[in-house]
Amino acid sequence: MMLNLSSKVARLVAPSAVCRIALAIIAFTSLGFAVDARLLSMLPAKSEAVAGIDVQAILNSGIAQEIMKSSPTGANSLAEFTAMTGVDVKKDIRSVIFGGYTQPNAKGAAKPGGAIGVGFITGSFDPARIGGAILSKGGTKQPYKGYTLYTPDSKTNKDGDVMTFLDEGTIIAGDPAQVKQVLDKAQGGLSAEILSRVNEVSSRYDIWMVSAASPAAMAGSLSGGQPGGDAGPGALAGDLFKKVESTQGGIKLGPTMNIGIEVNSTSPEDATALMNVLGFFRSMVGSQPAKEGQPGPPAGLTNMLNAIKMRTEAKTLFLTMDVPEADVISFLRSAQKRAAESKAEGAEPKAKTPEEITVVQ
Repeated sequence: MMLNLSSKVARLVAPSAVCRIALAIIAFTSLGFAVDARLLSMLPAKSEAVAGIDVQAILNSGIAQEIMKSSPTGANSLAEFTAMTGVDVKKDIRSVIFGGYTQPNAKGAAKPGGAIGVGFITGSFDPARIGGAILSKGGTKQPYKGYTLYTPDSKTNKDGDVMTFLDEGTIIAGDPAQVKQVLDKAQGGLSAEILSRVNEVSSRYDIWMVSAASPAAMAGSLSGGQPGGDAGPGALAGDLFKKVESTQGGIKLGPTMNIGIEVNSTSPEDATALMNVLGFFRSMVGSQPAKEGQPGPPAGLTNMLNAIKMRTEAKTLFLTMDVPEADVISFLRSAQKRAAESKAEGAEPKAKTPEEITVVQ
């Protein structure tokens, strides 16, 4: 759900597809800031999940530098975004925070509705220039109680989300009804439980997330959702995920990256079972043998998998991983190399057979 919300924020602020790529990089590369209590108070009261990102923390990380260096289109995308909006991503965007919930099942629907919520981006902005960029790309605007609501073109905004400026330093984007509730000061505030967990987790990580919902939708997709379907490891994991009550965790960046996740299950037995299944998947991925014409797992990935530590305490599963940033960069480089080699192989012309050569001669 949080991936869905973050991508919505990126789509609304970026006025073109190429610029959305730039903001997508931001949306998954940052945090380590003190959470703004004012913004937390504006998130939907029914929020099941809240996440935060410190953009500057990630842009200054070695991983982000590696991504930008290896992406020839990245610099051009950022330059285009800056030219259109006046926003210099490298210094003008400070943080992102978003929260929301999954809509209940529609009558007769087999699956719950999509994620709904709002996101805030803090930094230094030129509202008139950004608004003008949205309008120039086919967007529209409308007044609402002293604010201007911008709706980007439907081609890139299929959900009909809107955005506006609380002030020159704060953008709000998301579902129209939720955005209007923020402007009406009628959101009601997060639950005490979620707020307490947010304050605790955000103090430890640069990128963090708190969820008070069971990942039932994910479990359904893993188990196939069909009676009599595959009952393999995926189905088993799906059944176990249905017994997850809440999760929280994050990533702390630095020369040694720290990743921590806490998964609260319905019972100690369920927590142990989930740990065993995840341990099986880790071993399966890490021990994949090299196939003909294909190497085994990259060394960087193997090192990262070996660094994962798991333990249970009562009904909570704790996963932690301390991995050198250099190993992550090594993995990224290996993945990029494999992708380039695969693309090159696919572009090679088919070798002529002896019969074809004879015909040509």
